[in-house]
Amino acid sequence: MASVPLLIIYATVTGNAEDVAERVAREALRRHYTPTVMSAHAFLRALDTLPSWRAVVWVASTTGQGEAPPTLRALWRALLRRSLPPNLLAGQAAAVFGLGDSGYTHYNVVAKKLYRRLEGLGALMLGPAGLGDDRAAGGHEAALAPWLTDLWHRLRAQVPLTPGLTEAAPEDRYTRPTCKWTVEAAEAGSCHAAAQSAALAAHVAIAEMEDEAALASVPGAGEMWGVGQGATPPHAHDSPARPLTARVAATRRLTAPDHWQDVRHLELEVPGAEYEPGDVLSVLPRQDPAAVVAFIERCGAGLAPGTAVEVRRLAPGPETAGPTPRHLRLGDLVAGTLDVAAASPRRTFFEVLRDAAGSGLERERLEYLCSAEGLEDLATYNQLEGERGRTVLEVLQDFPSARPDLGWLLTAVPRLAPRAFSIASSPLAHPGAAHLTLAVVGWVTPFKRRRRGLCSAWLAGLRPGDELPAWTQRGALRLPPDPATPLVLVGPGTGVAPMRAFLQHREAQRRHGVPGVAPSLLFFGCRNVDKDCLYAEEWGRLRVGNILSLYSLAASRDQDHKIYVQDRIREAAAAVWEALDRGASVHVAGSADKMPADVASALEDVLVERGGLPPEEASRVLQRWQATGRYQVEAWS
Repeated sequence: MASVPLLIIYATVTGNAEDVAERVAREALRRHYTPTVMSAHAFLRALDTLPSWRAVVWVASTTGQGEAPPTLRALWRALLRRSLPPNLLAGQAAAVFGLGDSGYTHYNVVAKKLYRRLEGLGALMLGPAGLGDDRAAGGHEAALAPWLTDLWHRLRAQVPLTPGLTEAAPEDRYTRPTCKWTVEAAEAGSCHAAAQSAALAAHVAIAEMEDEAALASVPGAGEMWGVGQGATPPHAHDSPARPLTARVAATRRLTAPDHWQDVRHLELEVPGAEYEPGDVLSVLPRQDPAAVVAFIERCGAGLAPGTAVEVRRLAPGPETAGPTPRHLRLGDLVAGTLDVAAASPRRTFFEVLRDAAGSGLERERLEYLCSAEGLEDLATYNQLEGERGRTVLEVLQDFPSARPDLGWLLTAVPRLAPRAFSIASSPLAHPGAAHLTLAVVGWVTPFKRRRRGLCSAWLAGLRPGDELPAWTQRGALRLPPDPATPLVLVGPGTGVAPMRAFLQHREAQRRHGVPGVAPSLLFFGCRNVDKDCLYAEEWGRLRVGNILSLYSLAASRDQDHKIYVQDRIREAAAAVWEALDRGASVHVAGSADKMPADVASALEDVLVERGGLPPEEASRVLQRWQATGRYQVEAWS
């Protein structure tokens, strides 16, 4: 009997939105829908089919300062085109679930905007948007369960059950994960990737197979609505599929040796790199080889890391063919694809362990953790080691009888995600090079275990001459095209990296004889002048050369009361207003916690006190500037 197709589109950074999308699909199958799960990036190639779908569920996370995940941005631009008719999605039932953190100002703003846009294109919205909150007891899962219950009720009202089929019982909550992959030993010598980039090649291969499998279930995939029109054209090295080879030229510690925070300056030789000030350099973290070997010994079914394996993505349906299998080394597959010692596993991973557990006690415990009743206890267990949670290897140690095969693990283990770093140099000042400013993440767990961030610790350990694959991508910040436009730059901590690129670029323009280069204002924040005042000598030199007309330092711990960049903005209100009155653009980078909102509040105060605007109008002015690119924010968690 025919069932109704259901399209599920997700946009994720950490993998949580994908996990939710898969859960929606599993529950949809029990209710006699035929789900197709696709990333927003992959769906671009099937965008012309969107109006033809009778029912669509969107799952999207919000990142940084209210930003859409990179995988959603091109699709979002397409949906925003003014030429789209208001009845484009008439007759389509749509629902939205968002993932965010209520501790941030722009909580779940991506899901809210997406909801309004779909409604504006004529879609029939199936109830309010679901808003998953990472800070809630049980995390985003706490909001997901009731949202799903409401979704199925509303969707059934729009799409009646096909005669002859039986509705799933309300108490029937069991949805077994579906294995998407097989990993089997292959003929020796069938892998040909270069050793230096083999892990990245495996990462790219798995991502390509995922997209191919999703598109295979959508007949007539193509593009429409001029996707990409008006966007920056892609260049030769803008994705992990087209990396550059970066070589470490120099590395040094910027903070004092006895300072608690280790911040590094890394200079890379990157011949052929194409980027602009404000862009980012992305890398795939290199996992600890010992962790990769430990995972393979625990789960590799007796295979060695150097074993060639055939990786096959199973077909999404009986009428479609799966992607062409890839031959990879097992060690490269794990090192480049599965985050085994940093990311905290999601609920699906525990469900896979539950089904593979040989011990009755372990299976019973996993069954409880995977249940609705055990939701909060699962979150507590998973986060017991601090904010970043237990790792896949640690969970496997807790459940030794659970031995899922490699296909299940490739299905359920969190993907190793690339990391992006703001480039701290100008290509005009340093052609063929890119500088990074990175804080080495470190913390002590409640069990007194010392941990370090996967990517930052690896990069900090590199030495001159070491090589790594990397690629450049457009960042959230952009210099105004006219060098006569003044800049107001706010970059506490490592948020000063893109500001350094901007200032280097302005200095190089003046050196190359560009007329009318305007001076800039820089507000930098640290804890102590003698401990973590990054690039202090450079700011002094730029001040003398009038590249900086104002350098204002907020050292928060050098006096009895704390002083932050927003305080310095208020103190320099006259200079800030003079720059704004001359058309200055404002650029803010740093932590997404409180700083961006505090800086916005300080700027509003300047507009009120010096510009004479009513408070409501000052707020609207900042919103307009943000919409037009005059006020730009790049923030990260």
